[in-house]
Amino acid sequence: MLVSRAGKVATLLPLVATTATPVAAGTKAVLFRRIEDPKKSSPAKWVEIARVTMKKIESTGNMQLTIDSEHQAATDDKGKRPGHFVKGARLKLAIQ
Repeated sequence: MLVSRAGKVATLLPLVATTATPVAAGTKAVLFRRIEDPKKSSPAKWVEIARVTMKKIESTGNMQLTIDSEHQAATDDKGKRPGHFVKGARLKLAIQ
């Protein structure tokens, strides 16, 4: 879950871990966000939103990531681009 973003640094609160070993600083990963159809006509899907590098794991357990490249969101029905980095957004980090 996204805790905050300041410039090119995003802080995530890890809710579920599928690896036994901690992620080391400098590890490259891909960040995904779950996108749901507001009309519920199609199932939710995960879309790639950024390529990141692990910066550090804070004493609180939060992960700081440096955003290397960010994908632009597709426009909605009204021609607006939703922000992927919204506080509280559910994100998935895929380690490369």
